[in-house]
Amino acid sequence: MALGVNQNIYVANHLEQDIYVMPVLDKNWLIADVVTDTALLTVGVGEIAAATGAALPAALSTFADLAQFLKVSAGVIGGTVSAGTRSADVVLELVEAFKKESLRVPAQESRNVREQGFLTTYFKPASGWFGMADFKTVDLTILTQDGKQTVEIDSGPDQSWIAMSEGVTRSVYGTVNDPDPQSETIAWN
Repeated sequence: MALGVNQNIYVANHLEQDIYVMPVLDKNWLIADVVTDTALLTVGVGEIAAATGAALPAALSTFADLAQFLKVSAGVIGGTVSAGTRSADVVLELVEAFKKESLRVPAQESRNVREQGFLTTYFKPASGWFGMADFKTVDLTILTQDGKQTVEIDSGPDQSWIAMSEGVTRSVYGTVNDPDPQSETIAWN
């Protein structure tokens, strides 16, 4: 089933810290087409790749590139990946830019991702995007406040998600805060 105007995607935050959710209809969208904060586009990806030894794209062009970079960033912030002082500063700059452009879900609260932020434009019936596109999923990139954990999720229509200490899991259909015992938990990176 394609996403429509009457479908909602909720993210509940069962953590003791805020989370940030960036929803996009396609991971291959160019960041420049959607994001207004140029820090995401000018961050020193090459510098981070050289300092950490991580395999990163040459530049942050798409949301898939951004998600890959956030995984490395979480390792730098969490102390599991070493980087020089300047590289760590660049990582923090990227994380702050990501937060600025994302939907903030405070600790112990939930938000309807579809109704928040730039996705609203694409779900309005009068929007050209809505009429032209047959989107079946929304890609969610979720980052914790401290920047130490990140996860990517492909969400279908009317699916809700719960961020917990061990990862993110689906909620029981029709609820926001009840974990689905038959759903796999997607571990934090």
